[in-house]
Amino acid sequence: MESLMVAYPMLSYEFESMPKRLGGLVEGEEVTINSNRSIEKQTEALAEEIAHYETSTGNILNLKDIKNSKQEYQARRRSCFLLLDLDSLTACSDVGIDTPQELADYFEVSIEFLWKTIENYRTKYGLEFDHKGYHFNLRTGLNIKKK
Repeated sequence: MESLMVAYPMLSYEFESMPKRLGGLVEGEEVTINSNRSIEKQTEALAEEIAHYETSTGNILNLKDIKNSKQEYQARRRSCFLLLDLDSLTACSDVGIDTPQELADYFEVSIEFLWKTIENYRTKYGLEFDHKGYHFNLRTGLNIKKK
């Protein structure tokens, strides 16, 4: 979580009690994260709020509006790529962090978030692809091999 905050020094961060249904909120350059949630859920919310900062415009709380719903989807997908980017995944593979639970623990995310991220990579790149000298096989999980 801290590396994500360091990567976005233009934002200010607060962790405080919020209504149970809210993981976080971004207003301008201020990000507030619900401190009542687990570290994993706080990390996921932080990434999503940063993704909203980068991609969303206006108040999108009304998800019945299709434009708002699309912005929410875009931010959720982007949050996956912010937390578990391909370079970080290859670095983990290099040091033997490669089981789903090890990866989730390392990145401080839930196992569900990890699987959602893998699914988003499948959608974006397909079941197999190459990245900077590594081959990713996502057919049955996350398999990374140095070429």
